[in-house]
Amino acid sequence: MRHHLLSHCKQVGTMRSVADVSDAVLTDQEQVDCYVNAIPAFGGDALARLYGHINSSLPYLKTFKSLKNVSTYVTRNEEQITSVILFECANGRATVLNEGIQLEQAAVDQFARYVFWRFPDIDVIGFHHIETGLEKLSFPYQKHNQTENYVLPLPSTSDEYTAALGKATRRNIKRYMGKMMQDHPSFDCNFYTGAGIDRTHFTTLLRMSEAKILERKARFAINPEYAEGLWKLATQTGFVSLATIDGEICAGLICFQIGSYYFAHVVAHDGKYDAYWLGTLCYYLTVCEAIRRGGTVFNMGQLHYDYKERLLATKHDLDRIEIYRSYMTCISHLRCVAGMASGRRVRDLKLWLRRHPSSLLTRSIKLVNYRAHQLRSRG
Repeated sequence: MRHHLLSHCKQVGTMRSVADVSDAVLTDQEQVDCYVNAIPAFGGDALARLYGHINSSLPYLKTFKSLKNVSTYVTRNEEQITSVILFECANGRATVLNEGIQLEQAAVDQFARYVFWRFPDIDVIGFHHIETGLEKLSFPYQKHNQTENYVLPLPSTSDEYTAALGKATRRNIKRYMGKMMQDHPSFDCNFYTGAGIDRTHFTTLLRMSEAKILERKARFAINPEYAEGLWKLATQTGFVSLATIDGEICAGLICFQIGSYYFAHVVAHDGKYDAYWLGTLCYYLTVCEAIRRGGTVFNMGQLHYDYKERLLATKHDLDRIEIYRSYMTCISHLRCVAGMASGRRVRDLKLWLRRHPSSLLTRSIKLVNYRAHQLRSRG
């Protein structure tokens, strides 16, 4: 690839870093463009089409990131854009902003070769939360599983989806829905998008979700600053389900939509309705509504809960990768190397704790985290 990069650069002359004007090079198969410190006008639509993931969408990145020094790597096969990778360079490191996406080993390798060639001051490239079957690269690298994603491909109708559920799940949905309507005939579930989402309803669902999580002595990960960002994002791409009884909110989901892809971010229900399987019922109704709206994928997020598999979502591992220019670079970045090794051990411990929920160690760690969260909240 280096020969093709050099030969083409001689043809294009001085490289530029102006929005919508890229540094372009050719490989044997594709054209590679780099928009330095810029995101081209087509970037948002291309990201949505290629990846369909909220964490790799421009609305999300504009809400939670500063895009001032973000560059864009683009590959094309003839006129078709085949990849768009956003990254920022600082202190000898290129950090990829795309998360939750799937990248083939060849795509990761080509990106690394290009970045190390184009930016001689970059020694380390970092990917976070990506799905890849990476086994070999042209450079030294470290990889470990960081989390997982639960993804549900949607059929064309809600009837097909219901029929595909397990027999016990279908029976429970029918049973508990009947019990709910018998005991609470005013039960209803409505759906809102974008500007139609009510701020009070949004806040109520957050508080309801926090109450259930703290009830389990777990840590609620959404702080006020992040909640404000979620609200801003919801006004643009939000999709909220709201279940009510006698006009009072009893359950709901805060989701986001990118094209035909839906992403559940917050799940909430009032604990006094636990006897009705309300959380799962509301989730099921929300998935069915996404299907009716033309959804093709429902992403249930990264945390492990049994109900996700009951609702037919499958687990996809998401990894963290650190790629080094050379083995000498590894030596000069020992903190990063050690951090990756530590991260692998921490992840292994978390998986062990999940497999042994009733162990003394698991219960002790949960209690410590819960107490620490309480102290931070009071401060």
